[in-house]
Amino acid sequence: MAKKVNQIKEFSELINYDLLHELIRGSNKTFTEIAKQCGISRDALYTKVNGEREFKLLEYVRLCFALGISFTLLLRIMETEN
Repeated sequence: MAKKVNQIKEFSELINYDLLHELIRGSNKTFTEIAKQCGISRDALYTKVNGEREFKLLEYVRLCFALGISFTLLLRIMETEN
């Protein structure tokens, strides 16, 4: 189980937060709307998109849905240099 947790943490370290912010701005949704679709509070979303806390895998999936992007696009964002 600890190995799976470490894999998720490594996944979080790959996110390009600047590009994630651009996607959020481009979505024309408020942080509150996106947070609700992710099933988390606005404050939790804020800390996660600023890299202060880690997303859970399900939250990544919900974030993609909220932003109208595919999980594949999220993976491409992670491949982009931070």
